[in-house]
Amino acid sequence: MTRILLALAIFALPARAADCAACTASKLCAPHVESDKEACKALQTGLANADPAVRKSAIDMFAEACSAHLNCRPASNAALLGAALKDTDPAVRIRAAGQLGLTQDPRTTVKLLNPFIDPLGKRLDKEPKPGKDEVAWDHDFDFMKAIIVALAATGVPEAGPPMVRILGCARLIVTEAAAQECHRVRSREVPPAILERFDEVKKTPPETYRDRAYMALVAAWEKLTTSGVPPPAANSAGEANRWLSDCKAWWKANEKKFK
Repeated sequence: MTRILLALAIFALPARAADCAACTASKLCAPHVESDKEACKALQTGLANADPAVRKSAIDMFAEACSAHLNCRPASNAALLGAALKDTDPAVRIRAAGQLGLTQDPRTTVKLLNPFIDPLGKRLDKEPKPGKDEVAWDHDFDFMKAIIVALAATGVPEAGPPMVRILGCARLIVTEAAAQECHRVRSREVPPAILERFDEVKKTPPETYRDRAYMALVAAWEKLTTSGVPPPAANSAGEANRWLSDCKAWWKANEKKFK
């Protein structure tokens, strides 16, 4: 499976971003009220274009305009950009998810991304047939990974429950993708979900995807908790059980202090 779409759509995102001294968290300054009006009109026009490249460019230009006042992120801007999550082109959907996570109101972004997770998870759980089905599976996986990255970028506790649902997907490659990013979401739901998913993964037969998910979950736990629990040796049932038991004990002792 290739990750070309994801690389082109996410890693090409513009890097410009700033706060505005005249904006507040709840109110845009007068110049940015006007510039946002123009940016919203341009986005709507761009998303109506038949060319996916034009639609992606419109998303980037809108995100760049919003990035001039990152200390004020109107929910209405996120909602407008969220329309592109339903675009017919997978690269446009991926670009929209990425820019939502980077430039828009985090809690609104979580609400916009949330409805896509369960349908995507169900489709990804199925083994695709060679040909068109496999291409569609790859597109769905790229979109799910973009959602994972966007949820992580929000950094808000509300991103915890949807991230937990992705961690629990039956496909181990999806679990691995979520494990690589979930430490960026400091939500009390995430640490026990990592341990629960690890307990499930360790019971599966060793193979490439299983081992990668196994180690990604271990790394995610330590990045998120800094518990200091020594990692388990690879492919050792005794070590896995020891690590899981020690982590559960750590969480029981530290859950109330976790922020």
